[in-house]
Amino acid sequence: MKGVIKADFETANERERTRIRRGKPRRSGVDGMTLIEVLIAAAILGVGITALVSAAARCLAVMRVAKVYQSAQWALNLGEMEHPILPQQDDKEWEVSSERYDGGMTYTREIEEPDDELKDGLYIIRSKVTWAEKAHHGSEEVVRYLFVKEKAEL
Repeated sequence: MKGVIKADFETANERERTRIRRGKPRRSGVDGMTLIEVLIAAAILGVGITALVSAAARCLAVMRVAKVYQSAQWALNLGEMEHPILPQQDDKEWEVSSERYDGGMTYTREIEEPDDELKDGLYIIRSKVTWAEKAHHGSEEVVRYLFVKEKAEL
């Protein structure tokens, strides 16, 4: 049995040597990739890269908006701390015309008293931060109601 395998191996080697001497290339089942397979692989790779780049661009845009929103919240809080509303003050002293902060943020506060006569001592306070970045203008506004009992009794 071993002699048969050895004979077959020697015969295969002789055939290979003959093929090499005659200049015929060795043929196997898979020689390489065809042009269509390369094009399909390139198309799949292109779609994948496009999806990754667009997702990264969207993430950067969301991060930019979040940073601006955080700066606006910071400016609102800073404006409220620098200009507190004290009941002893006159309601016109509560107003802030314009206060500039870092990052191009502008803080303002407006005070309104409702027209209804039954709402004496009730004030509507609008605190607003505005900013401009590139061609876009944005704003963030907080509306609060304040009731001052002493002013209602006057």
